[in-house]
Amino acid sequence: MNSSSQTTDRARWSFRLAVTIWTSLLLGSWLLAARSVAGELSSPLSPLHSWLATGSVALLGLLAEIIHRIGSSSLSPTPRPLVATLSLTPMLTVGLILMAPSDPVAWTGLAVTAVTATLVLYRNTVRRKIVHARRTPRSSRPPGTSVTPTQSALELSQTLRRHRDSNGDRLDGDLTVHWRHGQQHQLVHVPFVPAFEELPEVTCTCEPSPSDESVRARVADVQRFGTRIELRRSGPADHRQSTDLRISATLSESAHRAA
Repeated sequence: MNSSSQTTDRARWSFRLAVTIWTSLLLGSWLLAARSVAGELSSPLSPLHSWLATGSVALLGLLAEIIHRIGSSSLSPTPRPLVATLSLTPMLTVGLILMAPSDPVAWTGLAVTAVTATLVLYRNTVRRKIVHARRTPRSSRPPGTSVTPTQSALELSQTLRRHRDSNGDRLDGDLTVHWRHGQQHQLVHVPFVPAFEELPEVTCTCEPSPSDESVRARVADVQRFGTRIELRRSGPADHRQSTDLRISATLSESAHRAA
């Protein structure tokens, strides 16, 4: 017998065993409900015995779901509605019948059991949502803004203007960079979207300002898709200040043809 036949047989027997457990639980809960309607259950069980009976039915329903999942070929982390109904309905039916309506402890136990069984049933779905929430950043940077890890995104603002005509492709930008207390060096990345067809010529200057006399800027790197500006602040850095930058990236038509 090959491996595919063994897998098929295991899936068939897992499905049969799960269906047998579900059918037994449903028949037992319906029989209990019929006896309750007929008045044959004169006195309710104690909260402890009611909770034990309800918990046992819940465990059997979850066991059937696990057996069914082992033999199932579906890779979905969420159980099908029919599987969830077959696993939870007997537990809820037994709990509602055996629990005394006037006993808050019994109803609390039923609620805890139902919530626990539901979480176990949808364990893979809950786990995936938790992992996704941990991996998703709480805030995202604005499009077109990139800074070094030592600089928060709130310390850079920029306005970029792109112009294309028969003479070439040109991008002009005005940036405002804020310095923290004690900071003397930082890198600012400016993306080009869309990217230039060839390497553009990039210039960067600091706008005249009394607070920017100690700041020097230079173009550290140029790529088709962006440029990196290096800023250095000389002298005492014991105060916060802002620096206004003006950048220009130009790719003339003649330079493009020569390339």
